[in-house]
Amino acid sequence: MEENVTLARKLGLASAADLRALAIARGCSYYDEGRPAPESAASREQLSDAELAIALLHPGLSYHPQNIRLGAAMLGSPRNTADGIATLAKWERCEPVVEVIAQAGREFEPGNAYWTDLLARLPESPSLRPGVLPHRTRF
Repeated sequence: MEENVTLARKLGLASAADLRALAIARGCSYYDEGRPAPESAASREQLSDAELAIALLHPGLSYHPQNIRLGAAMLGSPRNTADGIATLAKWERCEPVVEVIAQAGREFEPGNAYWTDLLARLPESPSLRPGVLPHRTRF
């Protein structure tokens, strides 16, 4: 795994379920599975919303639609910057997933310049096969 997932593990977030629980604890309560936040839940200073988003979207995690939905929600955190997300996406090799989510964000929030700025900062990447991600209305 790469940097964000490794950092998350060092902070006691040993599984994707722990990452999901942390995202829920940080405000994505509509995805609450009834699982408590990990005891060693990382603060935003230890693991930013951007780092959590990218960790949830990391291609090395086992596929779980809720990882992607929560990662998408965390991408939209007002604490994130387009430049920061684009950089992390490149480092973690998840630009194609971030691009699809940003396209959906731009479509559903056309007045939010963040999504357009993020798309402009992402490098050209191969398209994902249709059906790999949940439908864009599910983000």
